[in-house]
Formats: sequence, C-alpha cells, structure tokens
Amino acid sequence: MRLKEGTRVLLLAPMVRGQRGEHVEVFSRIQREGFVRVRVDGKLYELRDVPKLNKRSKHTIDVVVDRLVIKPEVHTRLAESISLALALGDETVYVAEEQSRERWKDHLYSTRFACPEHPEAHVPELTPGLFSFNSPQGACPTCSGLGNILEFDADLVVPDPSRSLADGAI
Repeated sequence: MRLKEGTRVLLLAPMVRGQRGEHVEVFSRIQREGFVRVRVDGKLYELRDVPKLNKRSKHTIDVVVDRLVIKPEVHTRLAESISLALALGDETVYVAEEQSRERWKDHLYSTRFACPEHPEAHVPELTPGLFSFNSPQGACPTCSGLGNILEFDADLVVPDPSRSLADGAI
C-alpha cells in the first residue's frame, strides 16, 4: 500500500470480531496495557467514554495502537507500531486511512496466509508436506490421498423406484 505524504492513518489491532457481549474484560485489558482509544462498531472513542455495550448484540472492537501522519521521518515509529498491533491483534492489523473528516478506509494486513475478507480462515505455514500426496498434511480430505472415492449410484441400485422391494425394485 502506498500512501501519499500527509495522509492521516490509524493503526488498529482487532480484539473482538462480531461477538455478543459487553466485553468489559477486553476494555479493562486494553486499559491495563496503556491504550487510550478504541474503535467500537466503527466509531472511535476514548476508553473512558465508551458506552456500555448491549450484551445481546454483536460487536467489533479494535484498539487504536497509533495515530500517524505519513511523512519520511515516521518510518521507525510506523514499524514499531505495526509490530505492536500485530502482536495484540493475533497477527492481524488494520491501517485505517482517513478519507475525509471522520470517514476512514480500512486496509487489512496479516502475517498469516489469510483471506482479506475472512481473516479467521487461514492456511497454515507452508511446508513440503502440504504438497505431498503421500503425507496426511497434503492428502485430499475426501479421498485421503488415494484418488478413489467409494460411493454408489442409487439409480443403478434401484432402477425402478415405483416398484416395491417385494415387486423386484432391486
């Protein structure tokens, strides 16, 4: 991702993704670790101003790890903040780019081999065993790596389904 100089960004570590609850323990953990801002269900709050969440609704909570304006001298700080966000966010970080006042565009990054739309679904670290038909890791889950599937065709077993078993359906 290339951002223009002067672009304002937020570095966010995802903590909760679409889960029901008040998440009091998440907020207390965030506060203990020294963070002061969060994004709850798409809205930015200072930690002390977060409204009580409805425990029956699904919520998304992200920690604001850092707020930056992109410029050449910010690279070290950016790298440290991304490293911290990846550690907090289970190897996932959102870089929210400011589009206009209070409107942000999220860019998802992950150190895992993950789908950007579904970061919870990821591929394990690639190893040679994943590509071997002779290894349980790389074997097809349907045929167990044998290339054959045992199945039957109901139409061949019962050629005339209108007849009963006594009338010779099989």
